[in-house]
Amino acid sequence: MNKINTLVTGLNLAEGPRPDGKGNIYFTDVFGRGLYRYNADGSFDTLGPKRLSPGGCVMHRDGRVIYSARDGLALLDPATGDITPITAALDGKPILDINDIEADPEGNLWGGTIDHDALQSGKPVSPGMIFRLSGDGTARQMDVSTIANGMEFSRDGKVLYFSDTGEGVFAYDVGQDGTLSHRRLVVGPLADSDGIVLDVAGGIWVARYLGNTLVRYTANGMVDAIVETPFACVTSAAFGGDDLRTLYITGGSLSETGTGGLISLRVDVPGHPPHRANIPL
Repeated sequence: MNKINTLVTGLNLAEGPRPDGKGNIYFTDVFGRGLYRYNADGSFDTLGPKRLSPGGCVMHRDGRVIYSARDGLALLDPATGDITPITAALDGKPILDINDIEADPEGNLWGGTIDHDALQSGKPVSPGMIFRLSGDGTARQMDVSTIANGMEFSRDGKVLYFSDTGEGVFAYDVGQDGTLSHRRLVVGPLADSDGIVLDVAGGIWVARYLGNTLVRYTANGMVDAIVETPFACVTSAAFGGDDLRTLYITGGSLSETGTGGLISLRVDVPGHPPHRANIPL
């Protein structure tokens, strides 16, 4: 395994890295409440206002950045720095407590919700959900979940891989209308699966947030490689770089401030370029 490069330090629990295709990486800090950008020239920017428990980032096809938090979805315009909320409602109620988000090949935006209050108080969590925000702005609940975390689609969009923390990584068949079926465990059971990302060989990289490792599993769920990181808790990963062979990894600590950030690692098997959302803004 190649050398780990430290890109950003001094944060708390960094999360949700997302390359923009121009050499920049957007990511959040759950406890630091911020949105950040690691720039192609090696500089680092703090973006936008503080939000409670920001989670995932997804690029929109117009070049803007969608990111999630307890108060829902918001949109960053990199050209101006402006951040505006995105309306997403289900049965007339706004969708809140959104953790990781992802786009499918058609540009629909998917996300998962979690019971933040219960997690912070140590109480049993209420069920969350997987939802889809479609290109016409309609939101729909697709399934229930325990603690919704990482998700990624196969390149043809016919399979959704989903990390349900406390259980493991599941795969769903995705119908033409987005309906999810045939839920099956593909990695696990795992108590601490967080963010996930797929490579072109079918490998599933899983962030293990209760430890310092990012683990690659084969398509049949066997451990293939283990990356030890400087983080106490690893949260997520994404492929980037011109050849998509650079893994960008986020993490930090659940209890110690200032130990989180962003690192990178070169790997042999490339990933896929991330899908971009195409929802009304």
